[in-house]
Amino acid sequence: HMRLAMPEANMPALLAAAGQIIAQRIAFPVLIGDEKELRDGMKGSPATSYEIIDPAKGLHFEKLFKIMQERRPYADMPEEKAKKELLDPFTYAAGYTEAGMSDGLLAADDRPYGEMARPIIKYASRLQGVSRVAGVHMLALKDRQLFFADTALIPDPSAEELGKIYEIVKDGKVEFDEKLQLAALYPAFNEKPFRPPSAAEVATPDAAY
Repeated sequence: HMRLAMPEANMPALLAAAGQIIAQRIAFPVLIGDEKELRDGMKGSPATSYEIIDPAKGLHFEKLFKIMQERRPYADMPEEKAKKELLDPFTYAAGYTEAGMSDGLLAADDRPYGEMARPIIKYASRLQGVSRVAGVHMLALKDRQLFFADTALIPDPSAEELGKIYEIVKDGKVEFDEKLQLAALYPAFNEKPFRPPSAAEVATPDAAY
């Protein structure tokens, strides 16, 4: 099974998700957070079906520190600062995944979204040519799925950015294998429905809106 890093998985919703992932044999959860809390929360699952990593124990520090140093402008980051940052489960999970020790990362939290996403964006690698990161949310209804982009990371997107985000999310419909419906939440669209910009409009964003 693929290994799936799950930071702060002691949340009830994530514990339930980890249990379902194990029961359906989707992946092997790597739960990152307080060991005692996670161990207590996973009592209903076999101990061999998941792994727990407590960042406070400093496991894999050398590998993760190397990942942090490779992310400019952090090449000169002192070890003590890195150790402090790695106490955050999201920072740890991002480095852990970047180091190839997990195949993916599943995150959720009750803290502000920016606090959760910031360490992941800070240390996660990007494809060549990528300069911006956008957020996509999925609302699963009984009869369809709705995707909202960007509702989190770009507070004031340009028409060109919205067009690119739309194209990227739309192209993901093959992976989701469902009919895709997309809505962009943006104050400027409150008075008129959102429509996907055409290629010409994306090329000249001032003409789009």
